[in-house]
Amino acid sequence: MTRLTAGALVALLSFHAAAARAADPLDPGARILRLERMIKTTLAHHPGERDEAVTEVGLWTNADLRLLRVDELLLQRLLRQPGLRMSARVTDDRSIPEYTAWQVKRLKEIGDDYRPRNRDDNLMVRMALLHGEVAMSNPDPAVAPEPRDSGRIKIQVGDGESRGFKGIPLHWDMARALFDVLKDNPRAADVARRWYIATSTLMQNEEAHDTSHLKHGREMFPDDAELQFLSGCQQEAYASAAIQAAARSAVLPTGYHVDVPPEGAALKSAEDFFRRTLQLNPQHKEARMHLGRVLVLRGKPAEAADELRKTAFDDDESRYFREMFLGSAEEGAGHFDAARDAYLRAAAIESGAQSPYLALSALAVRQGDRKGALREIDHVLAMPAAVERHSTDSWWVYRVTQARHVDELFETLYGSLQEKTP
Repeated sequence: MTRLTAGALVALLSFHAAAARAADPLDPGARILRLERMIKTTLAHHPGERDEAVTEVGLWTNADLRLLRVDELLLQRLLRQPGLRMSARVTDDRSIPEYTAWQVKRLKEIGDDYRPRNRDDNLMVRMALLHGEVAMSNPDPAVAPEPRDSGRIKIQVGDGESRGFKGIPLHWDMARALFDVLKDNPRAADVARRWYIATSTLMQNEEAHDTSHLKHGREMFPDDAELQFLSGCQQEAYASAAIQAAARSAVLPTGYHVDVPPEGAALKSAEDFFRRTLQLNPQHKEARMHLGRVLVLRGKPAEAADELRKTAFDDDESRYFREMFLGSAEEGAGHFDAARDAYLRAAAIESGAQSPYLALSALAVRQGDRKGALREIDHVLAMPAAVERHSTDSWWVYRVTQARHVDELFETLYGSLQEKTP
């Protein structure tokens, strides 16, 4: 049983909207000034802090950002390649204006001026991180985004229902684009890997799921066990009744579809991702536990029980989940005594939790033991706090427990950056 109180899903545009021309200011210096301002803001920003840099860049419109995205990618080349010969058109996107002769000259000067600040791609790595932090601050766009901007909208959901949608600013795309062109630098690639893990974990902690973000991370780092694990958790969440209901009920603009597969396909993908995680890291206990639950949901209780018996945890929360899932697996396999024992162990771990007793009651009903079923329900009725609030039962937060270390992930990410910043 999964309860989604609040969160977000992403819908994709199924066709490409005709590209409108990006803003082309009358002042030819405005575009260059925006790039220079981004550079100076990046250098002034303290990674990990919601400072003035995050606020300022968060106010820029998507029209500004579409131009800036092209300029930043060119800047990366100019910083790496002194004397780079460039033409007036550096993108195939015909909606982006060509550079004027003055802009070409000034861009080369900017490359020369800031090259000393970009040792080991430091400036561009920090720029990518700043875009990511602006995206995480979830700013309201200064001008409503249009389909051509990213082809994606965010659907607000709560308690299994769609509650409207909003546009997604381009900062996520811009951060990913910069990390893409920096991946040949081992140090920048390591920052990018940490960034994908931390930001994907944050999204899951906030139940703001974005399939494309994790997909992009896996394409860059196909052998990273944590990205495979988080991908499995995302698909496991997509299979939940709440998200399936929200995806079906969402009313979207013409041409959009919710990027959530049907329940069966999501569970199959989750199983595949968890198995891939264990292939990369056989000691990943949490992935094995999630795999056990998914196997139960896929009607493979014997396999699930085998996987769950291989796990052992030190923390009570994980021990509780393990016993609950093992009980479900044993019950599914027809091993009722073993199932009851597992549920009782779960009840002993979290004495205020109602879920083990509900499971025990359902198990008794299945065995035709009406008195036993009522006896277990009496345990639930004797726990008013557990009935009124879900804080005493970890079952209600299982969907985000994989994100319990999100703060540590960001501390490690920014800490490693500070250690290596010239």
